Amino acid sequence: MSGVPTGLRAALSFLVVAGWLACHPPQEQEVETSAVESVSQASYRDLWAARVARIQQSLLQADVPLPHVQRIGSHNSHVTTTYTNCRFLWDCYYARANQHRGIDVQLLSGVRNLAIDAWSGPDTYWAKACSNDSDDDGAPCFHHEGERFSTSVDDVMKHIGKWLTAPENQDEVLVIWLEDNFHSHDSRAWFLDDFARYVDKDYPDTTKSLTGDLIFGPSHLATYFHGQWPTPRQLVAMGKRVIVSVKNRQNYTTVSIGGVKASELLFNESDIDQPGWPKNGEFTGYPSCSYSGRSTPMGLRWTEFSELKITDHFELPQRVLGWKELDVAGAVACGFSVTLDHVEADPDRTAQNDYRYYDSTMKPAVWSFYEGEPNDTSGNEDCAEVMASVGRWNDLSCEAVRKYACKKNLATSYGPDAYDPSFWFVTGTSGKWSGGFTACPEGYSFLPPVNGWEAKKLANVISGTSNSVWINFTDRYQEGTWGVDRYANWSAGEPNNAGGNERCAETLPNGAWNDTACSDLRRHACKRVESCASGGACPQKWVLSQEGSWWWQNCPVGYTFAAPETATENAELLAVTGGARVWVNRSNFQDASRWEPGTYTAWDTTEPNNYNGNEHCASMVSNGSWWDEACSLSRRLACRKSNMVCTTAGCPEDLWTLSSVSRAWGVSAPQAECPQGYAFKAPRNDAENTALKKAAAGQQVWLNFTDQGNEGAWSSWGPN
Repeated sequence: MSGVPTGLRAALSFLVVAGWLACHPPQEQEVETSAVESVSQASYRDLWAARVARIQQSLLQADVPLPHVQRIGSHNSHVTTTYTNCRFLWDCYYARANQHRGIDVQLLSGVRNLAIDAWSGPDTYWAKACSNDSDDDGAPCFHHEGERFSTSVDDVMKHIGKWLTAPENQDEVLVIWLEDNFHSHDSRAWFLDDFARYVDKDYPDTTKSLTGDLIFGPSHLATYFHGQWPTPRQLVAMGKRVIVSVKNRQNYTTVSIGGVKASELLFNESDIDQPGWPKNGEFTGYPSCSYSGRSTPMGLRWTEFSELKITDHFELPQRVLGWKELDVAGAVACGFSVTLDHVEADPDRTAQNDYRYYDSTMKPAVWSFYEGEPNDTSGNEDCAEVMASVGRWNDLSCEAVRKYACKKNLATSYGPDAYDPSFWFVTGTSGKWSGGFTACPEGYSFLPPVNGWEAKKLANVISGTSNSVWINFTDRYQEGTWGVDRYANWSAGEPNNAGGNERCAETLPNGAWNDTACSDLRRHACKRVESCASGGACPQKWVLSQEGSWWWQNCPVGYTFAAPETATENAELLAVTGGARVWVNRSNFQDASRWEPGTYTAWDTTEPNNYNGNEHCASMVSNGSWWDEACSLSRRLACRKSNMVCTTAGCPEDLWTLSSVSRAWGVSAPQAECPQGYAFKAPRNDAENTALKKAAAGQQVWLNFTDQGNEGAWSSWGPN
């Protein structure tokens, strides 16, 4: 990550150290963040670019497979002028600083990729915080090639650990690129032991064993997702919020993190991104998205642009050396992630030569909302439109009238559909924002762009017209928390959480929806699981269960607790209810800002109770009800046959089987202990639960259902 040719680096270092730098400390030099500065530092979260960068990466792309999330990163994140500690005149700080903000501020500014270099050995002989013995591999540190200064692991990692454990960041995923310059496996082991303390949900509680349990690695990918990358939302549900990649994962087969082989927790760099190194000036932005004469646009390869392609190391000599900057906005419009030098979210921060860092980094890296938006004017702007005049987004009253943007079903910009001219369809009809769920034609759905490439394609469709269009992106449930919504038919003024205890959805006599207490007694709306060919006899699409609380979902065999997804389905359900109030499968019990389908559960009357604060895994007991238990207990696993469901004809006899051995719930490859064609799962409805009870024959068995990642937020690990 040094980013400078060796000969040029040596000459440049001599120039800087011997001349200008000795007399003129960099303007960007700052002291370590202190409590006095915490208020002003926290304000970085409220800067427009930082705020929208978080919306783009953490909310808009929450359901995009991780390697296809378009991220903003910082290059040589640790090589910053905030680290200062003079030992000699020439090693007070990094001479060639890639950043002028500390990692703490970078994270607040919206950076979600950190590229850092770890070193040990004779190359760091003169470096502060590293070994002072050229013959000794010495203490690992963060370093920058050719420098006489370095940073301790603690200096860097304490900011990462603090950010990861902050309450406001619990839905965030962080990617760390680690460039390994260690000289021995001993140094790797030493470094990883220290590193793991900070990427742990219990940091900084040193009374506990801190083992880096926030890391999601190749073993988890293979075990729980069968090699198919999960989304950030799925990772958060697991409590796995850190991805670490290295250039050579094989170097880590003999060292461990918390008793697990490091090679099972660290990805190769190419697993996450295909780093791009096109020569400056040779990249062509949207729609070509190519460089050096390549005929296939690069954006769909999700290459990561980084190093000197952005703003270069420091502003004084860059123009003298003739280095050219990457067209960041052009790269982002092509779907690239970007890893930036001199990341800056504050538009008022400029360099000594009046160079505007913000204009070259965070501003062009934001591809969604227009600058200054969303701003919730008059406290009533909760839905997003794409403005035809600029192709960027604005928040607007949901009652305004616009046409609708419809995305082709199952189409993605990281597959063969990317160049499909029918990727986007704009309706001829207009209406309020909520009308989008019924306005799109067959084969299309009301959805937003999820990256710069898709956003640019939609902007081009409406360019030159007066047709600003609605997109499915809203913060109507909780101001500032944006997300993609589902069809809903809320009655006027609902949901309103009257009395502070209305977290579950019901239908009213007229078919409109209302939020009410989940403990109320209603029948459940049950939707047929199996599909039916057109014509011929077919079981009724909607039926009603017996009366119970929202959680007691006792739908008959072949049906599952559901909610209408379209106005047509809502009318079909109303015809069955006869005007009675019935439960529909929407709640915001897990997240106040999202009305989502709930997961089936069959908890016993006093469960889950987290007895002794140590019960985080679900088991089925002999009567078919569920208990939470300590994950270390030994049980056989419930294994469900893949691609199999219970239909109205009943459940297949071989739907469930048990693993051959008993074991702790754990995290180490339980999928491998299920027979071929089966996977570790939990029941999805009452019929499946009854079928598992029969298969277990009185044995207590583990279910793939846990709240290890977040107390009280129960979910299955992997696809269900």
